[in-house]
Parts: sequence; structure tokens; C-alpha cells
Amino acid sequence: MYLDFKPHKVKVFVFVLVLTLQVCPCRGDALPIATVDLRGYGWEPPARKQVVLRFIAVDQKGRVVVSYATQVRTHLVTRDKPSLDLRILRFSEDGKLDLSLSLPTHLEYWNSIFLSDAGQIIARANDSLQLYQEDSKTWKVLAECGPQCSVQQSVTRRTLAIRNEYHGPLLVIRLSPVPRLQQCDKALKSSEDSIQHSPQAITDDFAYYSGSDGLERFTYRWPFCDYDNREELPLRPGGYWDVLNDHFFVFYPYAPHEDRQTVKVVSADGRAIFQSVNGKCEYAGGIMSSTRSSERGSRIAVNIVTLRGGNRALDISSRPTARRIAVYDIELRKELASIPISLKYHEFGFDLGPDGGRLAILEDGILKVIDLDGKRIGSGMGSKLPAEERK
Repeated sequence: MYLDFKPHKVKVFVFVLVLTLQVCPCRGDALPIATVDLRGYGWEPPARKQVVLRFIAVDQKGRVVVSYATQVRTHLVTRDKPSLDLRILRFSEDGKLDLSLSLPTHLEYWNSIFLSDAGQIIARANDSLQLYQEDSKTWKVLAECGPQCSVQQSVTRRTLAIRNEYHGPLLVIRLSPVPRLQQCDKALKSSEDSIQHSPQAITDDFAYYSGSDGLERFTYRWPFCDYDNREELPLRPGGYWDVLNDHFFVFYPYAPHEDRQTVKVVSADGRAIFQSVNGKCEYAGGIMSSTRSSERGSRIAVNIVTLRGGNRALDISSRPTARRIAVYDIELRKELASIPISLKYHEFGFDLGPDGGRLAILEDGILKVIDLDGKRIGSGMGSKLPAEERK
């Protein structure tokens, strides 16, 4: 059965049944994988771990963009002359380096990159969010964005939401066709109203928040800067969750008395569309987003970790024993691929291309690019890893 994610066809799901995953996914060694060692471009291990930060992205042409901070100055350091550069590299679809940029920054952490729906590079560095204008080869400051700044992006990559301080006003940036800014500065009437400046997820039209009032859970959505017209959705995530679009959501329900967690996609009216049962002791989701989605939400890549050895009764924490990136095809109702990744790393991030066909993973300066549809990867991206190195 084919699932069409176009809004005007949402009603076709009325009689859809939930199918639990029963097929075996492709393992990492069965897919075309190419690698680039970024140490040859100046990458160095960060001082502490960074997990699932926005320093890697795949654009609509299959190009992979990565970023990392490098030490460039050892003498007098000022705000105008910080000690670090944010290095940004873009590799073309066939794996060749086609763009190399540097942007000064004074922090090793809290730097990140985003791509617009047109493939424009947006960098967070040196307390600002900046857009690279490739035609003029210049950077344009879009907004101030300090260490406490929170940046969210819609799955379509057309919209950014920025909050510079806790419960501060929300700034919405529409990226296409040219950047347009909208400030949500309505005065707060109560503590509940502070939700409007702290959405947990966004789309191009709505902001979303899920929380609890005592034992009762709720999920709200509202048009940007129009919290008074919010609506309550019949969604009770019960754990980590993410938004695929205004019609479909991915849940990672937490079941404390079960040793198997599910990845579940539900519609806006609460009906389950897809469900995949993880392996024993496998968990997805976290404080930082563990989901990357194709533009239409038809494919998702999820960071999944295996935790063992814990005891809730004795308050003993579990320890991670394995980690993988699982790719699910929601329309085909199956786990499409499972890519094992290392537990020992300083830096780790991943992204899924807008068409869902290309997955990029960055681990400690080693960039891996996986073509999920089995297409050949250009030789410019380096040699393929031997099968034993992918495990």
C-alpha cells in the first residue's frame, strides 16, 4: 500500500492498518559507502564529545556540507579576531571538494550549519547566524545568536525559528525566496503563555509543544506569532518525539517495564501509520534531536543506541554497548538500512538528504556517505571502506 504524504490526500489513511516491521534491512556492508578523512583538511578532535549537533548536512543535489572549528591564532585574541575559525567544506555529488569557507568564531562549541531549501549555507558562529551568498562570495548576518541561542529548522528547510534567551521572543526567518524576518514579541500574560516562545518543533506554518499538566499530557500547535489561536492535538507522545510535517509525527514511546522500544509514526488525529519494534534494549531519541527526515517525511534516519546493565530499582544506570543509524521507509513500511557506528568518538553527527536517498555520517573526522538506493558513488570521495571496518 502506498502512502502519499501530500496534504490534500491525508484522508486516504482512514482505513490504514499499522504494520509492525517484519523485514530484514540492508546492513552497512551491503550498501555503497564512500569515505573522506577530514584530518587532511585540518580537522582536529574537539576537547569534549559533541553528539548529533548540526555540523553536517546533505543538500537537494546530494552534496555533503561539513563544518568544524580549528585553532588559527595563538597571539592576542579579541572579539574581532577570535582564536578559532569555523571551517566549512562542501563535497559535490561525485565526492569532489567544490567549496571551502572559513568563518571566525570565538567558541569551539555551539557552532553549527544549516542548509536552506535552495542549498544555501547558513552558519552559526561568533554570536550570529549568517547566510553565505555564493554569487558575491560574502556573508550576510541574519540575526544575533549567542551561546544561549536556540535555533530550530523545519524539515523542508524553508523556515528557521530563533530564540536568544530563555522565554525570550521568537524570531522567525523565512528563507525562500529571499530571507524575511518576523518577530514574535507579544507580551506574556501568564507562565503558560511562555510556551509560545519555546516551541519544541516547527514546520513552515506552525510551532509545536508537548507537555503535561499533572497527570494529563497535552500537545499544542499554533501559527507563528499567533498563540491565541492554538489548537490541542490528540497526540500523547509519552516520550521523545519529532515532527515530520503538519500531518505526521514520529514518536519514541518510553515503556519502563518493557525491554523493547518502538519507532512509531502517527497522523495528526492520533492514528498510527507505521510502527517498527527495535531490537532488545535498543532506544532512540534524546535531549538533542535523534531524527533526520527527508523533505516529505517519507524516510527517516534515527540514532539508536543499545543500553545494557542498568537496574531501575537500584538506580543503576545502563551503559551503551552498541549504536547504529536506522533508516525507515514509511511508505514501504520497512527498515531500509542499518548502519553500525562506533561508541568511541569525540564528534558525531549525521544527516539525510531531502530526497531520502543519501545518508551522511561524520565520526571523528571520518565522513561516510551511503547511497541508500544503491547508486554508485563517485570516485572523488575516496575509497570504500572494507566490510570489517564498517562493523
